[in-house]
Amino acid sequence: MSGGVNPPAGAGQCRAGGLCPGGSQENCVSSRGEIVGAVDFGSHAVRVLIARRDPEGAIRVIGHGAASGRGCVSQGVIQDLSAAQTAFGRALGDAEQAAHVHVRTLFCGINGRSVETSIQEGRVKLEDGIVEPRHLKAALDQASRTILAADKQITSSVKAQEWFVDDQRVINPVGIRGQVLKIREHFACLPAVIADNLDGCVQAQGREIENFIFLPLASALGCLTPEDMELGIAVLDIGHSTTGLALYRDHSVIDTCCFNLGGTTLHATSSRACRSRSRRPNNSCASTVSPNTESGRAASPRRPTMPRPTHRSSCARRFEARPTSSRGASSTISSIGEPAKY
Repeated sequence: MSGGVNPPAGAGQCRAGGLCPGGSQENCVSSRGEIVGAVDFGSHAVRVLIARRDPEGAIRVIGHGAASGRGCVSQGVIQDLSAAQTAFGRALGDAEQAAHVHVRTLFCGINGRSVETSIQEGRVKLEDGIVEPRHLKAALDQASRTILAADKQITSSVKAQEWFVDDQRVINPVGIRGQVLKIREHFACLPAVIADNLDGCVQAQGREIENFIFLPLASALGCLTPEDMELGIAVLDIGHSTTGLALYRDHSVIDTCCFNLGGTTLHATSSRACRSRSRRPNNSCASTVSPNTESGRAASPRRPTMPRPTHRSSCARRFEARPTSSRGASSTISSIGEPAKY
């Protein structure tokens, strides 16, 4: 997948160690090792996945657990901390029992209107005319400088990065000669109070959140092919009470957004539409007599009117017009199994 490079050495630090309390080290590995853990605090269910990374780098799910999230989570925000901790504990226990391993750290998915997303750019001049790892760090710092905030938890991913050397796009810029290095990167910004409550739920079970993952991008990376991203595509991640949207074109993230509506909203709307249609009187043309005809002949049915064509939606216009900047943030995740912070 284009746009991803390895961060410079020392740029990524795990938020927690790799030892499991009360367990053996060989059965409990940090998510940066061969075992990867992830949690999604959803409005319908709190789910935990445990996967193993094979030598080729592919991820295979080996454990799954779920517990009801109703009443304790809504639209990505913890509503009842005690109930959410209990739900996470049940889901984690089921997942670890199925996988026969213990995880110390997990990645946590985030979604909803509380998450602000943006695309920022950073430029660095190359004094010696060649890109070095330190230039990557400097470009990342400049891109995130305008959106740093003490009350925000800011994440990103190298899977949502684009690198340019002298305005020519490259996949891995290290070692390439040029005058100016530029990065274009997607950031997701979560209010710190929401992040702290999610941290509290996980820490109550003796675990740590290794980093946060923006769910629409994770969904896109899980289902799209490189050809999809090149031709242009929209990915909808529909949850119980939230929906995330990710737009791709030319292997680039064009834009992302979240809505506070999900499967329950769609179900309720369609249900109301079906009920209102079923209550309409039967307008059978065979039994209808026109009041304006003296002969009492059956009136001819009305010709159905076709709906007027609608204009292009704002999403379609945004898909065609590639934004150059927005709001944004800091703290990089290099991949689902290799987090990085800067």
